[in-house]
Amino acid sequence: MCAGFSLGEYTALVYANVMSFEDGLKLVKARAEAMDAAAKNANASMASISGVDDPTLLQLIGQATAEFGGDKKAYIANYMFPEGRTCSGDVQVLKKLCELVQGMGQGKSGKMVNVSGAFHTPYMQPAAEALAKKIDETPMEMPTLNVVSNVTGVYFYSVEEIRTLLKRQLVEPVRWEQSMEEVTKPFHFHTAYIETGPGKQLKAMMRRIDQEAWGKMTVLED
Repeated sequence: MCAGFSLGEYTALVYANVMSFEDGLKLVKARAEAMDAAAKNANASMASISGVDDPTLLQLIGQATAEFGGDKKAYIANYMFPEGRTCSGDVQVLKKLCELVQGMGQGKSGKMVNVSGAFHTPYMQPAAEALAKKIDETPMEMPTLNVVSNVTGVYFYSVEEIRTLLKRQLVEPVRWEQSMEEVTKPFHFHTAYIETGPGKQLKAMMRRIDQEAWGKMTVLED
């Protein structure tokens, strides 16, 4: 099986022979351009939050949002590991959210991330609409090995679903924690996990998701 975080999902789909390498590059380029254009329409960013359970985090997001009102919103954008989330939305709301999290005391962390868009939230709806036609026009086949969806946290089961979920991926959270819970289920009998690409972030997250799987994980470095 294979999986990719956000943009990496396209890499996983190419690796699983869903689309050609060339078509994958074209889609990634179109995705980047669409997201960049959407990001310019709002004063938005992302924030890294840790040490807070989901019900409490949602409550804090609601509290921060209520302070500003109007169309200023924030959402959970990435489910990375237990009590490790990235939130996306209006800059003012996110700064207030970080302030509220920090105010909860030791073990709680809220920090702004240096990006210019509210990725994986409804703020990216214009990007999803712009990318939809490109996705529909790209030739795709069923994967030759299982690929886990960012949106659902389980395996894709049809080409139609792949197209639908790639569109949704831009406006919905990346459920990486749930995806790794799926691939590490005992009945899969996986004996090794390999992280490719820059950095060691996925292995670091796996350590907080499944200690046994983390011990079986190798990072391929240049």
